[in-house]
Amino acid sequence: MKNHTLRLSRQLRACGNYLRSSYSNFYGPPTTPATPSVISQEDLEEQRRRLLKDYEAPPKQQEEKPVDLATRLSQMWNDSEKMVHFKQDYPDFLPHPEPKYRDRLMDMMEREDMIARRRVIDIPLFFVGSIMAVTVADQFGKESRFLGICIQREGHGLRHTFTLRNIIDQQGIEVKYDMYNPLLQQIEVLKLEKRLDDNLTYLRDAPQEYSFFPQDMKKDLITQKEGREVPVNTLKVKLNSHPWSQRYERMYLRGVEYPLEFRTERAENKLLNKRNRPEIRKEWEKVDLMKHYRETINPEETREIMTSAKKKIAEIAAKRQKERQLEEDESKKWKGSA
Repeated sequence: MKNHTLRLSRQLRACGNYLRSSYSNFYGPPTTPATPSVISQEDLEEQRRRLLKDYEAPPKQQEEKPVDLATRLSQMWNDSEKMVHFKQDYPDFLPHPEPKYRDRLMDMMEREDMIARRRVIDIPLFFVGSIMAVTVADQFGKESRFLGICIQREGHGLRHTFTLRNIIDQQGIEVKYDMYNPLLQQIEVLKLEKRLDDNLTYLRDAPQEYSFFPQDMKKDLITQKEGREVPVNTLKVKLNSHPWSQRYERMYLRGVEYPLEFRTERAENKLLNKRNRPEIRKEWEKVDLMKHYRETINPEETREIMTSAKKKIAEIAAKRQKERQLEEDESKKWKGSA
């Protein structure tokens, strides 16, 4: 019994030594408690003020008034309407609708280059159907000016282009310009207006009178007043007799008047049957979510681009207006002194 008690006490002592050594290896050697230091009354007051400052009651927030459904819907409608106007006014700032051709970093850098180019040359607001004049210089410094009606706008970013058409010497002439080409010297909008269609390429198959504009045409200042809505020209273009370069009869064009052979009852029924064919009507595209996603840009990205681009364009316009005002004041001073 005595031997068993001695053996048990040795095992307990060895176990205690092992625990003590492992504790010291992990937590370090045990330290003696520090003696409390004497704190002055000033230190106590400073700590009390600090604690009161930290635990100060937060200010009461004003309760937000609940917004009714009608107000919220009107705000959403105004926001969506602004985005629609921005897409119509500045389609060149929007990225490519297909995601495989889209790169956020590259698009952002291109928009910066576009803004820098707009600081150099005044690019006015115009639409398909506006009558414009463009002055361009070649590599030798020779300038040429072409006037015509804008029949098409396409492309995205720095690759945005517009096409002008006019009749010169009884021949239809079309010139396609890169909007941000550094060789462009001046872009003038002689008559600002819209048409019923977003693409006027059917003027190629129409009489020349619809595409002729004199080269000495003067600028119409009435349609370009600030705050005035852009007028819509409801002119119906009469097409030449068939055949045409495209199948315009299968397109839903509002600004076209078809020849007599397409306005008979039999021709209209035949055309209606062609339009109602499944392979032409494509009703399934209305519910094709992936097609809608590929052909559109999400509202968040559009809103971000719209706010940044509009702000910079407004700054450029204000700076240019200030420079014009200074030039007018200086010219008045010179005239008064003379």
